[in-house]
Amino acid sequence: YGLTDRKGLLYGIKAFIEEFKKEEDILLLIKINFAYVPIQDIQQRMQYIMQTLNNAGIDLNNKAEVRFIIEDWPYEKLNDFYNSLDVFVSPHRAEAFNLNLIESLFAGKPHISTNYGGNTDYCTEDNGWLVDYILLPVITKELIKTNLQFYINHCGFYAETQWSIPNTLDLRKKMRFAFEHQDIVKERGLKALETAKIYSWNNAAKKVIECLKQ
Repeated sequence: YGLTDRKGLLYGIKAFIEEFKKEEDILLLIKINFAYVPIQDIQQRMQYIMQTLNNAGIDLNNKAEVRFIIEDWPYEKLNDFYNSLDVFVSPHRAEAFNLNLIESLFAGKPHISTNYGGNTDYCTEDNGWLVDYILLPVITKELIKTNLQFYINHCGFYAETQWSIPNTLDLRKKMRFAFEHQDIVKERGLKALETAKIYSWNNAAKKVIECLKQ
């Protein structure tokens, strides 16, 4: 779906609406950060989202519910968001550390995430589910053809870089399993919290201090 979807949001939505039926008791809750898309008007933000979905060929009509949160939130309100979830899904194409993901683990929520990127330092099958993927070059002939200006601006930065494409069939499988096995979700949620504590800000600061002393 292109370079604007590094977080893999469209892959996640596609997998969700293809796997779950409207009548099933499930909700895909998505918090959108508009920091990199400077649209202030709420209605225009929603129009932007619907146009993006339409361009990707994704139709949400008569599908399992997908709900977008497009308001700007204070950082503290994210706690309520994480606590409202059963599972945190991150079908990303590329990640460094993925702060959102480790924060969700700290809320005791297991992950379903792409088995690629910095998150693999702490995401395992013990504290969630890892999704298969393939790797493809970021810069392609199609990108150059359809978005020449973007290529001119970023060709040096993305040269020889590869991003993952999450396997949506495997993603569907993992989401379905979590939905139907809430007992295992809770077990892996406890493991998620144990893992997250290792990566707390206090522990990270102690490691930095140890390195500086050396």
